[in-house]
Amino acid sequence: MKHNYKYSLDRSSKKFVCPNCNKKTLVKFVDNETNHYLNSTDGRCDRESKCGYFKKPTSNCITNINNCITEVIQPSYHNRKVLQDYCNTKQQSNFISYLLKHFEPKAVSRVVDLYYIGTTNYWHRATIFWQIDTKNVIRGGKIMQYNCGTGKRVKQPFNHVSWIHKQLKIKNFILQQCLFGLHNVNRITKKGTICIVESEKTAIIMSIIVPSFLWLATGATGVFIGFQIVFFK
Repeated sequence: MKHNYKYSLDRSSKKFVCPNCNKKTLVKFVDNETNHYLNSTDGRCDRESKCGYFKKPTSNCITNINNCITEVIQPSYHNRKVLQDYCNTKQQSNFISYLLKHFEPKAVSRVVDLYYIGTTNYWHRATIFWQIDTKNVIRGGKIMQYNCGTGKRVKQPFNHVSWIHKQLKIKNFILQQCLFGLHNVNRITKKGTICIVESEKTAIIMSIIVPSFLWLATGATGVFIGFQIVFFK
C-alpha cells in the first residue's frame, strides 16, 4: 500500500542554503497537505560526507494522512564490532604518530582508549573519530586524514573528510550525529567539568593536557544545529 505521508523531503531539484555548511545543498521538508516548505531548517544536506546535516520536523514522526499510521524516523547505528575491526589494529594513524611526537606514550594511549580512536586505510593511515552517544550506541565514524609531521588536516587536492558507512558501502544509512566523546559523560562526577570545543583534534589534545576535564567536540564549524546536545548542571 502506498502511503501519503504528512511530511516528506522535497522531490524537486530545488536546493536551499544549509544552516550547517552554508552551501546551497539543503533539501527541505514539505508539508504534503499544503505543498509548502515547513521552515528554513528542517531538511537534509546533500553533502552527507562533508556536512551530514539532517534535521527532522519537530514532531519527530511522519503521519499517514489517510490511515493515521505513524512512522518514526530512526537514525542508523553501527555494530560495535567495527570498534574491534578499526581500533585494535597494529597500524598507527598519522594523527596518533603526530601525538606521540609531542606527548608521552602513556598519555596518548589513554586518550586512544578513552575515545576509541580508530585507523583506516580509506586514505593511508587515516583516523576514525567515532561518534558514540550516552547509551554507548555508535552513530557514526568520521574519517579524517592528517599530516603526521604537522598534525594539520589534509585539505589538498581535496578536503579529506568522509564517513565509515561510506567506506563500508552501507546503503540508506541515516546519519544523525552527536557530540564527539559524548559516551564519556557517564564517567564524570557531579562536580566534574565538561568543555566543548569545535574539532576532535582539539578535544583529544586538551584531554592530554588537562585530563581532569572532559573534552567534547562538535566536529563541525562551531554550529550546534542538528547535533544531540546534553546540558549538565
